[in-house]
Amino acid sequence: MRRRPCRSNEVRGSCVARSLVAALCVAAVTCGAGRVAAQNQAYCTVTGVEVEQLSNAVRVTIQADGALHSLARWWDFHELVENRWEMKQTDVIPFRLTNARSGVGNFVDISAYPVSYLKLSTPLDAREGVGLECELVLYTKASPGRVRTNEGRFGGRRLRGEVQFDMENSSDRTAMYITVISGKHVVLKEDDVEAERRDILAELSVQPGRDSTFSIRAVNADLQQALQQVGEITSERIIVDDGVHRRLTCRLTDIDLAEFLRTTAYGYGLAVARRDGFIYVSNAIPDNVASYWLSSSVTIPLRHLSARDALQLLPEYVLRFVRPNDTGNALVATGPPPLVEKIRADIHKLDQRGLQISVRVVLVELGTEMSAQRDLEAAIAGGTTDYTTSSTGTGLRFGVLQQRLSEIRARLKFLRRRGEVKLHVEPHLTVASGEEAEFFFGEKQYFKFKRVGSQGPELSIESADVGVRLKVTPWGAVREHITVPMTVEASNIMSVGAGGLPRVARRKATSCLALGSGDTIIVGGLELTSPTTTRQHTPREITPWPFNELAANVIHQGLMRRAVILLQVDAQG
Repeated sequence: MRRRPCRSNEVRGSCVARSLVAALCVAAVTCGAGRVAAQNQAYCTVTGVEVEQLSNAVRVTIQADGALHSLARWWDFHELVENRWEMKQTDVIPFRLTNARSGVGNFVDISAYPVSYLKLSTPLDAREGVGLECELVLYTKASPGRVRTNEGRFGGRRLRGEVQFDMENSSDRTAMYITVISGKHVVLKEDDVEAERRDILAELSVQPGRDSTFSIRAVNADLQQALQQVGEITSERIIVDDGVHRRLTCRLTDIDLAEFLRTTAYGYGLAVARRDGFIYVSNAIPDNVASYWLSSSVTIPLRHLSARDALQLLPEYVLRFVRPNDTGNALVATGPPPLVEKIRADIHKLDQRGLQISVRVVLVELGTEMSAQRDLEAAIAGGTTDYTTSSTGTGLRFGVLQQRLSEIRARLKFLRRRGEVKLHVEPHLTVASGEEAEFFFGEKQYFKFKRVGSQGPELSIESADVGVRLKVTPWGAVREHITVPMTVEASNIMSVGAGGLPRVARRKATSCLALGSGDTIIVGGLELTSPTTTRQHTPREITPWPFNELAANVIHQGLMRRAVILLQVDAQG
């Protein structure tokens, strides 16, 4: 469009003013649009969660309508054990979908062992509500396997436990797969049951009887239709939830309505309740408001079992009705009242006090002569396994003596009076079945050494455990058979370097023995060190001031001694 030129200075001035105002308006709109665009960010929506039951695993697929950006934090799956980072077992798998919103709600019930449910929540610091904190809750603890997300890649294919989980994104990044491998094998149904039922002729016959009873004969009949006819004959108003899809097959004669509903609820997993003159029927699983309204929730406290251990003892098809309450050590069961009472009764039978196992240990130090070894072996002779008290090679040796420690101790006292053996303090612990008991025979040695710091030479003090550490985890259900996994670690100081740091030799062995209550375990092949300290002075001119008066290295010269451990395991209760 052609503009008309201004003909006077006054008109020209007004034209310029209008142009400036227009330019300012355009700039303001542009800047405003830029700010609005800067606040918006690209995101996708989680549109579905699919569950696939495999023969030995459960695969959870999180689907989205765009490219997902996933994050698994390394430190959520590791813990610090003895100054080393190790993968840990967890019953909650945390991860983040940093660019997603939830289109499936905050809770997705899975109820396929070993997976319980998926929880999705928006963190408080999420910008514009974009970003999801996700937790996949398991019925039991699992170890991380192969984890491959956009941010966070660790683990591998190696099996790290009975239950393990893998995480990875799909090739197009529109889905995330979490596969939880279980130690239980599930037989999958290869036949399509629904397809078979379509070919079967459905029959339904409901006839009135005497005294408010009726007779029903049904073969592959629709349950909603059967309940409707029963309600018409008994003049009761029965409302069936839309989520109830069952095929009824039964033959009942002269049965009343209450008994029929109770039998049907037990057999087909339904919840039945009478309120305000109506009878409501819904699925027993509280997956919607109607079924939750007909359900009841109870807390089942546990006295001896933990909540996670109790879940392991229940059948898999019951797990969808039960949730653990770890803080109160209890189970929360939600479902129809008859099913809840059945779960409560079963838990009461299972929640019984386990064995209390007493562990007594004595460390026997041998003399330097070979005769002491022969006398000791003669004193503890007997048992069903081969063992030796010698330290030939570098192996620690285990054996079982079918004698009580009190009997062996009487013979050891005779050898002690002859000066051939030395008995150390005898610790005693009582633990529950499956709990760990730890013993340490030795002492903590301290060493001072010099190192160069930011401010010059510094004096540091470090410690090292010198002796024998024994860990046992006895467990069993009856007194006649007790399984004792055990770990023995022997630490000796070999020498001390010029800088003052010690050189420690460690030997570690594990074993698992089965024995009866009162039997004694022997561990041979141990070597102990009795450190003696001497000082080796360094000339003053070698060590700078002010550490020249501390220029004395502590030299540990130890006498190697042989020893055995006698361990008695006794079941109580």
